Amino acid sequence: MTEWCVWSQNPLIQKTARGDWGRDIGLAIRLASGGARLRRMGCVGDVIVAGGIDALNNSDTVFVADFLRELLGNIARYADPTQRYEVLVSAAQDHVTIDVTDRPRQGDTTFEGRHSGLAYYRERVLHAHGDWDVREKCGQWVPHASVPVDNAG
Repeated sequence: MTEWCVWSQNPLIQKTARGDWGRDIGLAIRLASGGARLRRMGCVGDVIVAGGIDALNNSDTVFVADFLRELLGNIARYADPTQRYEVLVSAAQDHVTIDVTDRPRQGDTTFEGRHSGLAYYRERVLHAHGDWDVREKCGQWVPHASVPVDNAG
């Protein structure tokens, strides 16, 4: 059975299919905290986690958590809080896929200059032979990364 969890504005869908998060409780708490912070700021959206993030080793957990903090911070700084954002974190045996969609604030129609805070993460992901794409699609900011992980350690 695949583990999944949804943190949502809608309390009816704030649930966990399997409550045993094991070692990844720190990452789960960080994601829930980031989503709660965005809600307090008036942002509307969801953070969805699928897969066994409990299988990540400590260094991968730290990197993924820091990367997600950067992405959630970008939503807080640049996204239009009246438009939905979505963050999907999907863990597989050898990689973690992170997809984000949000719409920039009114009057902030350019996507230039958005990538400086992500440069470190882009370099690390590409150096590890992962996938990286940040683009504008239909007026939305759409970053995607597939982060290689080493579950042997």
